[in-house]
Amino acid sequence: MSLSEKLMVIVLTKRPRGVLSKLAPAFSPTQPKDVFGSLPSKGAPKTLKEMDAGVLAEARRHARV
Repeated sequence: MSLSEKLMVIVLTKRPRGVLSKLAPAFSPTQPKDVFGSLPSKGAPKTLKEMDAGVLAEARRHARV
């Protein structure tokens, strides 16, 4: 079973002679440009070292119980 087949819903329609069931997509079709992107940022780009430090700090912040 493909991923597109797994992401389907069953639509039931009442008809005079019973109920008609059809598969329909669970989500409307999208293009990558519609769902991927980045927020505008200010200042110079971060270095890999700065990004690693930020990820680690956020992980530690969320690890607190």
